[in-house]
Amino acid sequence: MTRGLPQGTLLGPVCFVVTFDPILKRLSVMDPLNSRVYGFVDDLSNLEIVRGDSITTSILQIASHAIKEMDMRLNAKKTLALVVDTRRKPEKCEILLDSINIPIIKSVKLLGVFINSKLNWDDHVSCITCKAASRLNYLRKIKSLGFTKEELLVAYSSFVRSVLEFNSTVWGPGLTMDQNDSIERIQRPAMSSILNVKVTEKNYQEHLLILRLDTLKTRREEALSRMGASILQNPRLRNMLPDFANVTHSLRHRNLFPPITTTRKRYQNSSIPAMVNLINSEFRQKKIISGYSTCAHFY
Repeated sequence: MTRGLPQGTLLGPVCFVVTFDPILKRLSVMDPLNSRVYGFVDDLSNLEIVRGDSITTSILQIASHAIKEMDMRLNAKKTLALVVDTRRKPEKCEILLDSINIPIIKSVKLLGVFINSKLNWDDHVSCITCKAASRLNYLRKIKSLGFTKEELLVAYSSFVRSVLEFNSTVWGPGLTMDQNDSIERIQRPAMSSILNVKVTEKNYQEHLLILRLDTLKTRREEALSRMGASILQNPRLRNMLPDFANVTHSLRHRNLFPPITTTRKRYQNSSIPAMVNLINSEFRQKKIISGYSTCAHFY
């Protein structure tokens, strides 16, 4: 391909993937143990575990050269680097793209999720709560126009709650209690607007029942459980979860998967271990996984 396609055509995304897929494959084999290259449409991300000399600059140079051969170029101004180093005296890191220094930042937005150098969710929670809180004003405005309770509930679910739940399967399991409370506090004023009643922390559960809503934490756990069931049914993704537990004797309460044990608290609170725990909990109670169609062999 030497020319682009008109914007909005059906073949546009397909041709783009066909063009750039060879570049991704070429970059992925440079150091498969310590470096992974991920592509999403026109966004390219390189994840590297640095055990010696970093190869990120080399990857950028190869990518830049390959893209120049297609009469295009990497945008150095939109290229950023996030360094995670928990040592007391982190080493200085220099990454170059076409002899231009790439800025080292503390936080980056990747596919809608904020990731920071401390690997916590402070920045992301702060962003989504501010954004959702600003949208509560729209809820109050449409209420003044005479919208019904049911219509306000749909508006809240579509325009406010969706902000608080976007990609929650990634960051939800790692929230602290304070972060969870910050997110949950957005739902209470929304319920107050819908019901025209002051919803406080004390009567929160009561009004959840009236509106037939769940807490946002419950919804995040349900989303993670559904994602786990979806992974179980996808042959390409099945290896993300451990093998089924091999139990030779009958147990009243047994797990579907062997629990994931680790000394790293951050990993224990990440998506896959949390997903395994939720699936095991549901399996112990129901002997079936919601959303999983073939469960006969679980018994």
